[in-house]
Amino acid sequence: MKKIILFIMEGVADKYALESILNKIFSDPDSKVAVANGDITSDYNTKPNDAFKNVKTKVVKIMKDYCNKNKITAKDIYKVIQIVDTDGAYILDNNIILDSNYETPHYNIDAIKINDIIKIKRRNEHKRINLDSLIKTNNLKWGTTTIDYEVYFMSCNLEHVLFDNANVLDDEKVDKADHFACTFENKENDFIGFISDTAILAPGDYAKTWDYIKKDNNSLQRKSNFHLVFKNIIKNQ
Repeated sequence: MKKIILFIMEGVADKYALESILNKIFSDPDSKVAVANGDITSDYNTKPNDAFKNVKTKVVKIMKDYCNKNKITAKDIYKVIQIVDTDGAYILDNNIILDSNYETPHYNIDAIKINDIIKIKRRNEHKRINLDSLIKTNNLKWGTTTIDYEVYFMSCNLEHVLFDNANVLDDEKVDKADHFACTFENKENDFIGFISDTAILAPGDYAKTWDYIKKDNNSLQRKSNFHLVFKNIIKNQ
């Protein structure tokens, strides 16, 4: 059986946009790509100090659920890669602006506008704690099996990176994702070039890209370290 590279993505649109491209890029005789959904870093049911509800445990649960559903075991998983939105979580609180026009966060290059500042401050703090935990995680344990793990970011969200629009409406996301996938159909090298463009890539190695996105207002900028996935995995296959 092929070893599985399991990508955990935050939403359905992410899967539509990237799954077919990733399958082509990692079309190795000995491995295949699988995608599971799991938006857990902003979920208030994810509790950092609860052994059963902390973010790392929830990542393992997503992996277990995928394995159980597909009747495979942990040993069939080669690597788990999680893709997260930064959502501007690392900006200073004074860059969250009260604006009654926005019931949901509206992202600018240097601020988040929202009609409830306290809500976004709380969300950002919660998300930072969860992301900081995942960044320090390099493997997942399930019984006696240890599985490599890494987390990569799209900033301030996937739509921002892929479509150059951080404020895409929910009912437009899937259509835009489909269009993106069609644009890069059978053009895997073009996609790698796109995601590796200097206008998008966060500078440095894995650790430095995370240091970069945490600084100043960088978690609102159109940046990603997703290009490192292809360097790291292709090199090791």
